Amino acid sequence: MHASRKFIDLILQSSSKWANWDPPMALEVGDYGLVDPQSGIFERKGNVFTDKFRKTLADLDPLLRIDLTNDAVNGQIEQDIVIASTGVKRSSFTVTPELDVPSVATVALKGEWQFPRHRRGALLVMHKPRQTYLASTDALDTLTRVPKLKDYHFVTSVMSCPAYTLYLSDKSGESISLALTAQAPALAAAGVAVGGDLGFSWATNSQSSFLRRAVDAAGEYSFVPLFSLKRIRLEWWRRFRGDGTPHDLPDFDPWVDSIALWEPLDEDGEADPFCDEVSTLFSGRHSGVLLFPLDQ
Repeated sequence: MHASRKFIDLILQSSSKWANWDPPMALEVGDYGLVDPQSGIFERKGNVFTDKFRKTLADLDPLLRIDLTNDAVNGQIEQDIVIASTGVKRSSFTVTPELDVPSVATVALKGEWQFPRHRRGALLVMHKPRQTYLASTDALDTLTRVPKLKDYHFVTSVMSCPAYTLYLSDKSGESISLALTAQAPALAAAGVAVGGDLGFSWATNSQSSFLRRAVDAAGEYSFVPLFSLKRIRLEWWRRFRGDGTPHDLPDFDPWVDSIALWEPLDEDGEADPFCDEVSTLFSGRHSGVLLFPLDQ
């Protein structure tokens, strides 16, 4: 069972963005790395805006003159975002004995979702997320002059939040209820609040091993459940001259969204034996990295 790969695949199909199976793991705009085709997890190798990366480029080619300026900006804080895979339906929220919601709590986010029977379903919930993205692609465009980067993927935006839940269903047709509650400070006899700030916590009726949830106690944007990945088209490298300059590429965008590095999956995240005919779309492997068709 490749739970991480199945979850990432379902969220990618629903949102065209990559899910982070471990949202507390730091990811930043400008990170680069490889995608493990077995787990589906993005493996960070470094960040293009660091001095270490600049030195690496200089060591590769002392004649390269690449100025990488980090112009990442934070977008506005958004309303809660829920991403659900095909077949997952949202229903009316009801408080049950299994769902421990204190009566004095303020519910900041709530919902109930019904998952399909005999199929996996994925759910990703982000509370007040904020997107960080590059104001322009000028900095990354300079990397298209470095052929040694052809196998890497680059993080071009991240979605961070102070609270998240991710869930992968077990094919039983179960439903899951979630509530993000804020416990108000206790009141003294005179009606004065005591006991500090509001404290958020998740309440749920699920005990699944494929349920992950967390809240940053300080309200910091410390979780990154979702991000965008791009790579440089192989067609771009195919048209490179020997002197490292592209030719015959008028109005050609060298960047493309990264797609799944695996064949269609069955419900347990394994390669689907009934979809062998699509395997010809995946032309081969190079240094452990699955190569893409040249027309992508």
